[in-house]
Amino acid sequence: YLNFKCYEQAIDHLTIALKKNSKLNDSREAKEFNPRILTLLGKCYYEAGNVDDAIDILDKAYQAVVAMKGEEDTECAAIMTLLSNCYTKIKEYDTALDYLSKVYQTFQS
Repeated sequence: YLNFKCYEQAIDHLTIALKKNSKLNDSREAKEFNPRILTLLGKCYYEAGNVDDAIDILDKAYQAVVAMKGEEDTECAAIMTLLSNCYTKIKEYDTALDYLSKVYQTFQS
C-alpha cells in the first residue's frame, strides 16, 4: 500500500502488524521487526500529512534501534533522515539540521 501511496490502508495494516508483533514472545526477531514496522508507520504518517504522529512514531523507532544496535547503525541514519524531513516540513530547520548532522557523523565514523 505504501508504494501505491495508499497511506491510510498502509497505516491500518502496519498498525495490525505492530500489534501482532508485540504479542509475540520476546524473541530477537520480534524485537527487530518492531522498529522496522514503526519506521514504515512513521513514513506513512509523514506522507499522509500527519507530521506530529510521524515524529512520535519515528522517535520510538529510533530509540528501539539505538537500544538494540547503537547509534552508529545505518538503520538509525535512515530514521534520522526521515525525522529531518518531518522537522523540515514543520519548518523547524535547526532540529532538521541537527538530525542531518548526526546522519553525516554516522557515515563519517
